[in-house]
Amino acid sequence: MNRTTAFANDFCRRIKEIGLKNYEWECSGKPLGRGHESIDILGTREGRRSIFIEVELRKDAPLTNVVKVWRWVVNDGFKQEFVFVQAFSKYYKKGDTKRFNSEFVGEQMEKATGNPYLSLSFDYNPYRHGLQGAGRRRHHAFRLAEKIRRKLKSANVLN
Repeated sequence: MNRTTAFANDFCRRIKEIGLKNYEWECSGKPLGRGHESIDILGTREGRRSIFIEVELRKDAPLTNVVKVWRWVVNDGFKQEFVFVQAFSKYYKKGDTKRFNSEFVGEQMEKATGNPYLSLSFDYNPYRHGLQGAGRRRHHAFRLAEKIRRKLKSANVLN
């Protein structure tokens, strides 16, 4: 299991404990129901927007996660409404080109599709070449779950 998967599993465990309007949570969720591409964390509830969460720990091109989802809408006819949350670790500083490009494309996707895009930072700074991590990874995954829960409730995007 890689570090992002372990982080997502910790996140899912915590979000299930604290709840979010009766959403069901799945790690490595496949909104299309086919193929190999997935979302790090997928929240679903009948009659509500899906919640797509991509956790960016140290990825070279976080922009590809946004493009992947936008491509699903345009090329694969994905019609389900969703809110896309992209959570950036401390590795990505404000103004970092990788983060800036990802946020720019996310905002363009929001304008084009009408599905909200939320970018946020969290305080975890994963080591380069790190493996799964342990206590600190779990701690930050739990804190991120709580932060995203608050953000989604205050942003009022779950109609």
